[in-house]
Amino acid sequence: MNTTQTGSDERIKIIDNWLDKDVVTHLSDQVLYNYPHYFVESSLNKGPTMYSHDVGPGNLLIDFLFNKIKKEYEPTYGQLDFTRTYFNIAHPGMDGEFHVDSKDPNAGPSFMLMITPKGKEGAFYYKPDPNDDLCIEKIDYKEGRFLIFDSDMEHYGQSFKDKPRITMVFKTYVEPK
Repeated sequence: MNTTQTGSDERIKIIDNWLDKDVVTHLSDQVLYNYPHYFVESSLNKGPTMYSHDVGPGNLLIDFLFNKIKKEYEPTYGQLDFTRTYFNIAHPGMDGEFHVDSKDPNAGPSFMLMITPKGKEGAFYYKPDPNDDLCIEKIDYKEGRFLIFDSDMEHYGQSFKDKPRITMVFKTYVEPK
């Protein structure tokens, strides 16, 4: 059974156990051992800082996830189109930097699934107030945790100190009404 909570403001939602643990374990194993991943990802386009693998429609599991997100969250956000879906693979020391996913006024929320089992440290950091650089909130990394947050909210992921940390990110666009 999943549980939903809200971060320090309404701009972020935290859902634990969004997917069955077996599905999350399968994703972790597939990404770490079977999907090719490339050292091309960075938070601020300053050169690669972590590995990633883009995915799209046509894969049965990915299509299932797209449909699950649309079914559960289109009533809240409107018609969602996926602009980019990918896995981030951060080995120890591959921390992100504060960034936003989109500044487009029609950008939908970002969805992020924490896939690998918890390691040493590793968390999601975000700034709930864009005008206050000193206010930084932390959400602990937890296997199977699903985050939904405004795409213009500054955030970054901290890597584990002892093993790879994998997240799956779904960036969206909301069709104007």
